[in-house]
Amino acid sequence: MNSFSNPEVTSYINQGLKKYGIELCLQDYVDLKVDFGSRIVTWNRTNLHKLLPEDKISTYLKENVFSFRNLSNKTFYHYLPKFEYLLKILSSKKIRLNNLNKYLASEDDPSEYRHFLETFGITLPRFEEQITSIKDDIFIWSLTGIPNSHDHWKKYADNGRGVAIEVELEIFSENNKIELIPVQYELPFLEDLQKGLLERFGLRLEIHGYVSFAKYFKERRFEWENEIRLCFDNGLWHVDKLLQGIYGEDPNRKECDHLFTIHTDHEIKEKYILLPLKSNYWNIRIKKIYSVSEENFQRCHLDLAKGKHKIPIERVAFNKKDSAILSI
Repeated sequence: MNSFSNPEVTSYINQGLKKYGIELCLQDYVDLKVDFGSRIVTWNRTNLHKLLPEDKISTYLKENVFSFRNLSNKTFYHYLPKFEYLLKILSSKKIRLNNLNKYLASEDDPSEYRHFLETFGITLPRFEEQITSIKDDIFIWSLTGIPNSHDHWKKYADNGRGVAIEVELEIFSENNKIELIPVQYELPFLEDLQKGLLERFGLRLEIHGYVSFAKYFKERRFEWENEIRLCFDNGLWHVDKLLQGIYGEDPNRKECDHLFTIHTDHEIKEKYILLPLKSNYWNIRIKKIYSVSEENFQRCHLDLAKGKHKIPIERVAFNKKDSAILSI
């Protein structure tokens, strides 16, 4: 093992962050602690009024990377493979958050969630069992910031036979109940920092909060999706309820328990949550409906008229290049 001093490691981390314009200014007020079994860098707290370095990095990730503050607008798009799914949303005034395990089983990215852990050298006891258990508690509704995308029509709307909706989505406050977070496809500063620590000192930095971050990190080959996730984490919700029991009851707890009821389709063995479009914590407004199919376009007009839904409908072109909205 290479010999080094605490200031040397701290200085290396500061310089690595500064290269990417991140000024956390980690200080030498902590004693370096190394787990020689896993060779993970952590710090002992010597001043209770200051944050630990790894906590500062995790806080930076939460506030500046995996944060709804990074979203420049509130308008997003959701693609549906069947017209009937749209009718269910309109009639029930609810959206369906699918369980991440089942979602990944139908996608071509089975390595999701583990990808974050493996990229940044995070190890877990009983790795496979832990990952499966964590993902089983995560429910998501997948959105994108790209309007009328050919690739999305092809992959998520049954090659143009489905429909797409434009939604305005607002989260009223940050909480442990629901999150709207842009998916990240690379974190160069963190990748370089981990690589450099390993090569120079034979160490790697412990990352707190990986359970929260991993569900918003995907391989770079999926960057075209420009995905934003509306997510409910049942595991974190139960932790929050336990804390409420210690520090005082949340007056809205019963309402939240009802909002996040987990349903099970026993026939296909799939878990999901039916989330209302409106609550005290969020508001989802369907602004417009898009259709490639003339049949769906006409059905939209008829069904919206029957249900007295005043939502504009537009028919769009679908070709191998960027689609253009047709004037109707």
